[in-house]
Amino acid sequence: MRGLVIQEKGYHTFPGFEFMASSFRREDNIWAGNRSERDLWLPSGRKVQPKGKIAYWAGCTASYWNMNIAQNAVHILKEGGIDFTYLGNDEACWGIPMYSAGKMGSICQRP
Repeated sequence: MRGLVIQEKGYHTFPGFEFMASSFRREDNIWAGNRSERDLWLPSGRKVQPKGKIAYWAGCTASYWNMNIAQNAVHILKEGGIDFTYLGNDEACWGIPMYSAGKMGSICQRP
């Protein structure tokens, strides 16, 4: 129903979701972080393979807001002897808050 009310009827959702949608359209993340800084969470000296069987997707919350999630995931991979690849600044948010807010168009209609 929320998608119907927001998308088809033209109602607005909470201001925070409007802000997240705007950031998503500009920088492919909901936290208003610069795309060029998406991989700053990566621990210094950690080498990422350009290709591999395992790809780590940090997501925008772990990349911009709660970096220790991504850093600890990489630590676990390293301790497990698992090499991985990572999209870095090419990674994009999957936008689950936009779905929750009924703003699916913010995600599905990309430039």
